[in-house]
Amino acid sequence: MAVAASEVLRGNDRDSISGFGFYQQYLAMIVSKIGALDNLGNKRPQFERLVGSLVVEYKIYSRHFFILGNEKEAAKKEKERLKAIKLSRGERVSLICMLAGLFFLFCGANAIQTFFALFAAEILGKSSGEATSMLTIFAVSTAIGAIPAGLLGRKFGRKKTIVAGLLMFITAFVVYLVVDATTGNALTLVYVALVVGGFANMLITVNTLPLVLEIGGLDKVGTFTGYYYTATFSAQIATPIVYGIVRMLTGTYGSLFYYCPICFILSLICILFVKHGESEEITEDIIEEARLADD
Repeated sequence: MAVAASEVLRGNDRDSISGFGFYQQYLAMIVSKIGALDNLGNKRPQFERLVGSLVVEYKIYSRHFFILGNEKEAAKKEKERLKAIKLSRGERVSLICMLAGLFFLFCGANAIQTFFALFAAEILGKSSGEATSMLTIFAVSTAIGAIPAGLLGRKFGRKKTIVAGLLMFITAFVVYLVVDATTGNALTLVYVALVVGGFANMLITVNTLPLVLEIGGLDKVGTFTGYYYTATFSAQIATPIVYGIVRMLTGTYGSLFYYCPICFILSLICILFVKHGESEEITEDIIEEARLADD
């Protein structure tokens, strides 16, 4: 990570480096004069090597105590400056609601990916290979959704795009549940839900990280990237436990298609309270670097 330093300290560092170069040349001239004296005899090479090693050690320790010391001081001042930048009350509320929305969102999305094969085997009578093929439909739809997701987020607003994606998710699940409850045969709608859900998943995922970063602003990109991944990783840890309890209490994997829409509804409620994060201060390059932090 690059160390932030003020221009004054950087100027001092450059002066110090120039000074070291001057002293090195001056000392080399003195050593060469002393080395030329006849009274050193056959000890002249050892003398020159000794002085040379002392010069190297001097440069190393001088750089450590002076130049790196300045950089550490600059980094400390930068850290204090960032701490002094306080979020407003509204921004804090938006951040908390956004992180809560992310948590519930990833609880629902990860439950589908983790338990769908078991759902398909028990409820739909599919083999593990057929269940994997069905999830491939979800993956392909997700890949297709990645193309317009960012463009839609920039054109219509990231929050509106995320809300639209959540509404698509919820609608697909609710239609399946209604048809299944009334007819008892909603297999076709499972495929529809996977296609719609995959596309909606990308509308949401592509725009959540930028929205979180824009709440914090350019000066707090690193900190808010950490908040984002804390919320999402926490959901990945929690949802197998939480849904495992739900499955144990209900006794069927059919509960998966109730658990997921409930998570998405909770996520939608949280994100509706987000009132910040549309500043567009964060560039695409910064967002991409933040995404790579997950790798």
